[in-house]
Amino acid sequence: MGVLPVCAVHGWVTSNRLPITSIIINSQLSILHFWREVSAVLERIRALTAEYDMLPRGGAVLCAVSGGADSMCLLHLLSSLAKEGGFRVSAAHYNHSLRGAESDRDAAFVAEWCALRGIPCIVGAGDVGREAELRGLGV
Repeated sequence: MGVLPVCAVHGWVTSNRLPITSIIINSQLSILHFWREVSAVLERIRALTAEYDMLPRGGAVLCAVSGGADSMCLLHLLSSLAKEGGFRVSAAHYNHSLRGAESDRDAAFVAEWCALRGIPCIVGAGDVGREAELRGLGV
């Protein structure tokens, strides 16, 4: 049995937004094994952040997210640790407008995901390609 190569975010797998149960069945990975793996990751994060005092009680954490699996998993884990750790979590997403409608969908996904979980979210946007062109820079 292998480890599921995606991160579970409150019942959905962010890499393709399929229900976790579909992925578990398709991967022939038991639910118990899957949650053991998730718990192990959470424990490693707890230990690392405690060792370096990265999430101080009473503090605020701003998690920059793209809408992809890695950053959404990080946001989920931080929000899971926030109550017990006594810190606040907010999210930030910047739509670079480099991929048209796909970029817009990412921004909408992040905003909706955060709203459903009560996580404050700041979304910004700009035409990075045009700005780079004006400044004679590449993207």
